[in-house]
Amino acid sequence: MTSQPSPHTRFSSKYVEDLNDYVDFLNLLAYNDEDKVFYNSGPFHAAAVMGTMFNNAKYNVQVFSGGFTGEVSDKEIYLSGLKGFLDRPGVKLDVIIQDKSRIKKGRIFQIFREYPSKVTLHFTDAKMRYSPSSDDDINPSPEQFLHFCIADQKMYRLETDIKNYRAECNFNDPNMAGILKNIFQQALSHNSTEEISVTNS
Repeated sequence: MTSQPSPHTRFSSKYVEDLNDYVDFLNLLAYNDEDKVFYNSGPFHAAAVMGTMFNNAKYNVQVFSGGFTGEVSDKEIYLSGLKGFLDRPGVKLDVIIQDKSRIKKGRIFQIFREYPSKVTLHFTDAKMRYSPSSDDDINPSPEQFLHFCIADQKMYRLETDIKNYRAECNFNDPNMAGILKNIFQQALSHNSTEEISVTNS
């Protein structure tokens, strides 16, 4: 996999070509509604996966995030996908964050404020984990927090190495998406969880 440059690195034509190939790969998986696990790392590829999920979601998206530092969520492919999703009639975005310090700072919150009837925002101290029954190389350590996104109860991106944005993804796995939805609901009902007004975010 192509190494990720710093935000100030000038992209080579080869790197841009690789990113375009990766986006084409994601679009093909989504278009074919393919049940295929793939792995993802680095902020650019993370933003591409999130943008593809937003672009293909028709009903609802749920995001459990640290707090939108902007490393991923300020990228255009992410923001354009998010805005396109929220422009569709009848959709819903539910977001839980673990860090309120970025509120009113990140570009993503500007978009949230444009769609107050479609976006709900919560803060929680809950530390959610998922431990798969079989051994694999994405299993988080006991102190590792989970970040994840679910779309239309079938697509998911499960990030278990937050520092490197490393994740497992699948665009058509209702079973795993259902497990993550239950974790999301547990966080939502946690006694530390509080709703934040989107218009004040």
